[in-house]
Amino acid sequence: KFHRLSLERNLAKVLEAASSTPGFLEAFDVAAGAYDKGSREAAAAVAALQREGFVGTWRKRPDLHAIAQILSSNIRWGHSTVRSKVRPLLIEWDARQGPQPSIAVEWRPLCITKVSTNSNAAWRYIVQLQRVLGAGGSRE
Repeated sequence: KFHRLSLERNLAKVLEAASSTPGFLEAFDVAAGAYDKGSREAAAAVAALQREGFVGTWRKRPDLHAIAQILSSNIRWGHSTVRSKVRPLLIEWDARQGPQPSIAVEWRPLCITKVSTNSNAAWRYIVQLQRVLGAGGSRE
C-alpha cells in the first residue's frame, strides 16, 4: 500500500509547498496566461499558413545545412548538435520513401519488429535501419 500511494503523497507535498509559497497562485496564473496566449498565436499562425496553401508536409528531404545555419545563428548549436537533434526527422523522411526509394536517402528501412518486454507492457515497434553511405544528407 505504501508504494501504491506514492503519487498521492507526492501530490500532497506539491500542494503543501504551493499553498505555503507567497505569490504562487498569481505566478501560476501569469504562466498559464502566457501558455494560453502562445497557443492562440500558434493556432493563428498555422491557420494563416494553411490559407496560403501550406499543407504541413515536407516536399523534399529537409536540408540539414540550411537548418544548421538557422539554428547555429539563433541558439549557437554546432553542426553535430543540430544533426543529432534533426536525425529523427531525417530518419522518418527517409523511411517514408520505402525500402526501394527512387530518390537519394541516407537511411533505408530493413524491417519492423513488434516487441513487448512483458505481458503487461504495451507493444513497441522497432524499426531496423541500414545507413546508405554516399546518399542523402551530409557525412560526418
